[in-house]
Amino acid sequence: MPNITVAALRCRIENDIEHEVAFDWGGRRLVARALLMAVDDPAWRPGALCDVKIRLVRGGQAMKIAPHTRPQLEDEGEAMWSAVGPVLAIDGDLVTIDVGFPLEVDLDRDRRQPELTPDLVEGDSLAVRGELRVGLLADE
Repeated sequence: MPNITVAALRCRIENDIEHEVAFDWGGRRLVARALLMAVDDPAWRPGALCDVKIRLVRGGQAMKIAPHTRPQLEDEGEAMWSAVGPVLAIDGDLVTIDVGFPLEVDLDRDRRQPELTPDLVEGDSLAVRGELRVGLLADE
């Protein structure tokens, strides 16, 4: 699991436990959603180094796309991201894709809406939009 340095922490408007955490990973500045029960937790202060789990949780349709499409990760704001990349590994609903670095994606399959998530095999290319989430490994 990645080891990140927190760059900034911002409370989301909706409530006081949802926050946006900015951090550097994979050579990029990323912003992800984090649920924090204690905002004063030193693990989340800017400059803190922490071991985390990072995951993109599907928030719409995931599509199998043309092979050899250039991997990318695009910021859509407020912790929402579009990711495109080849499938490196599959473990049930969890798929790891290469977006320039390995990113775990939770396809969150809905059996009532199978058209939202394609059947995949390693090597397929996937395009997916979702919320990037981050949590301390100690909280898992």
